[in-house]
Amino acid sequence: MKKPNLFLLFMIILAVVLTGLYFLATLKEIKLLILMLILLISFIILVYFIFHTFIPCQRIKHQLRSFVKNNLSIDEQKKMYMKIYHGYCRLPEEDKQNFYDKIMVIRKKVAEHISNRTQLENHLASSHKTMQAKKKKLSQMKTILAILPKPDQQKYSPHVHHYSDKLEGKV
Repeated sequence: MKKPNLFLLFMIILAVVLTGLYFLATLKEIKLLILMLILLISFIILVYFIFHTFIPCQRIKHQLRSFVKNNLSIDEQKKMYMKIYHGYCRLPEEDKQNFYDKIMVIRKKVAEHISNRTQLENHLASSHKTMQAKKKKLSQMKTILAILPKPDQQKYSPHVHHYSDKLEGKV
């Protein structure tokens, strides 16, 4: 879940309260003062949105933080990485060097997760004849499952447990 920005939340609440006070005020001087404060707060909010939305470095910093904080499935990680990478490609050359290492770490992480998921799917789809090979396959699947992100663990866990139960003769 996304954490709300307290500064922005405070400014919006302050603008709403001042708007209410504007309608309750009776003196013109107080109304004028409140109106000027509302305009100032609106300008600050506008600058904040422009700074955080349209400045590429800030957008990529935010996306990198969000990638690290959020527990995303592999497909969501891949989409997020592509979004970050396209933003990175639009950066000026002098700014790219600040983000290259972080983006490559994310790229390797996503590639590793995709590879592990593919291995797990291949293990689930393949069949072995000997009991020893089936047990080895189950051990490998459990190892791979532990490496995957939580959403994908939840997705593949029932399949691995079903295979385990079938191997033990419970199904």
